[in-house]
Amino acid sequence: MDSCNCKLGRVVDENKIDLPQYNSVNNALINRWRGEDGYTAQGYRSLAEWFNKRLLYTAYERAGRETLGGRIDSDYEMLIGDNTLAKEELRDSLISDGVSIDSVVDDMISYGTIRKHIVDCLGEEKKQQSSDTDWERNSIDLAKSLTKKKCEKALSSLDSKGVVHGAKDSTVEVDILLGCDECQTVVPFAVALQQGYVCEKHSAETLETEVSR
Repeated sequence: MDSCNCKLGRVVDENKIDLPQYNSVNNALINRWRGEDGYTAQGYRSLAEWFNKRLLYTAYERAGRETLGGRIDSDYEMLIGDNTLAKEELRDSLISDGVSIDSVVDDMISYGTIRKHIVDCLGEEKKQQSSDTDWERNSIDLAKSLTKKKCEKALSSLDSKGVVHGAKDSTVEVDILLGCDECQTVVPFAVALQQGYVCEKHSAETLETEVSR
């Protein structure tokens, strides 16, 4: 069942989004999130985009509007883009075709909503990816290791020159810190990776889809 008290559950129920090949929207989200059933693992941002496009597709189908040839992708990008004139022209065209686009846009979700639905409503946890496919984490670990070695070499030199006594025998710790652009929140990379965001408040606000009417 997709029904729950969060926005995503409400949108699925009210719009009757049907994915028979997955049995439910929840199954589709989890398969894509975990990278199962032939899919590459997707993050919350990609899942939010996928869901919003499914929502738009459902509205187009019911109104009999064309959905082939990349129409959904191009129209979605226009709806969330900065070209106000193109956005207004598309809105007028959709309304003429019987698409309640204002309601559809209001129902579009952010990746914060996706994350809360998967983690809080469904209680799901993602399995750790194997090290041979987790290239992003490996790249960051390698960068930290190289930085540590360079620091140790530089500190040894400073110790030899008498600039920092005992530096060569000191313990060097290197971490990657991620800061929110909107506030003073700073978290270690490992924490951001675990929770799926740097700053919960501004991650959700920034990625809420808004369309000028």
